[in-house]
Amino acid sequence: MFGHKKEKDASEPVILMNVAGNYELGLVKSILEEHQIPCFMQDHATGGYMRLYAASSLYGTDIYVSPADLDRARELTSVLDLEHPVEISEEELAQEALAAGKEEEEV
Repeated sequence: MFGHKKEKDASEPVILMNVAGNYELGLVKSILEEHQIPCFMQDHATGGYMRLYAASSLYGTDIYVSPADLDRARELTSVLDLEHPVEISEEELAQEALAAGKEEEEV
């Protein structure tokens, strides 16, 4: 009873990763769904409310998958560098938009 730890069930979901914002959450979720890997998300404390109002949470959102899918999910999401996102300046965005417009005119 007391002092005994509950043994982890092999079918219990395991955490894949914790993401801070809606963008990262949507990206990971869409990759998993595209490869038919079921997942669910869990926010901590007031994280769910913060994510709704501010599009991110100080606590982040945990993404869970089944133990059988964990290795494949890690492999698929390993290409993402969520720790160091690339920031594009307004000037670069404007240049890319102009270039895309020119390409459309040529077609």
